[in-house]
Amino acid sequence: MFAVPESKKRDRVSSLKSSGSRVTSRPLPPQWRDRSQKNKKTTFPLFIRILLFLQRSSSLLTFGAIVGTLGMYGLTVYTQQLWNQEYQELESLQRHERTVTNINGALQDQIAESNNSSNQDLIPLTPDKNVYIKPTVHSFSPESETPQMRKIESPETDRPLAY
Repeated sequence: MFAVPESKKRDRVSSLKSSGSRVTSRPLPPQWRDRSQKNKKTTFPLFIRILLFLQRSSSLLTFGAIVGTLGMYGLTVYTQQLWNQEYQELESLQRHERTVTNINGALQDQIAESNNSSNQDLIPLTPDKNVYIKPTVHSFSPESETPQMRKIESPETDRPLAY
């Protein structure tokens, strides 16, 4: 850009050398300049290209394996938490069932004790004390009744029908 006289260049180089710096005003060697200036695409030998392909593909496979492992771990943790929640609900329902069963048994015992203490008020079951209801007929006319429907007899048994 600017023209600097040769004497000033020497003074500047000598002052830099005297300060102990290694800076020189020499240009770079041609082989270094050619590499930095050339924008050529270099081709690698076949075995290096194969090794680079293997490196990239193994990196992708490793990344995929890590993602898959983390996904499986997450699903495992999620399913265990879900199973624990459902198991807690099952245990709660089982406790509730046991409570209802105990209450039902206590009520049956209480009814049985009250029946034993006041046995005089109860009437024993016999077939002659049963109440029979006529079956309904689809039509409401009395002519549609059959003779079997009009005559209903109680069964002849000596034992009670129910407990």
